[in-house]
Amino acid sequence: MEGSGLAHGSSIPASCERAGSRGAGGAGGALWSFGSSRERLCFSPVLWSLVDFAQFRLLVQYAAARQLPAVSYRNPFTAVRLATGRQLVVERERVGRDFELEGEEVGRFAGRFFGDAASDDDLLAEMIPFERLAEGLQDYF
Repeated sequence: MEGSGLAHGSSIPASCERAGSRGAGGAGGALWSFGSSRERLCFSPVLWSLVDFAQFRLLVQYAAARQLPAVSYRNPFTAVRLATGRQLVVERERVGRDFELEGEEVGRFAGRFFGDAASDDDLLAEMIPFERLAEGLQDYF
């Protein structure tokens, strides 16, 4: 999830440290980091309460992990060496379009996917397949 904005009067590192989180590269995984352009703040939903969206918009992007026999070089990837000496590649591929939310849309998003609020909003309905994953095995490539 990407967004911009912090609780008023806070800096990114200070707010995250108060929440007991670590930034990019920290031990235990990163709960927040700047995007490559440093105009975006990427953060974990765990930090949602620290962000004030009153003057900012929320950009929601979805990605899926794919296991491939070889690197496609189209997406970020991790190569995993197996005990047999063979290599497995896992790529992160973006899925769906970007969703840009502002004002009341941010609150409806939080209520729908982080709380118990139901919504018949068309925009949120489009996000449901990415937020509520189907159970079972994935299709085999």
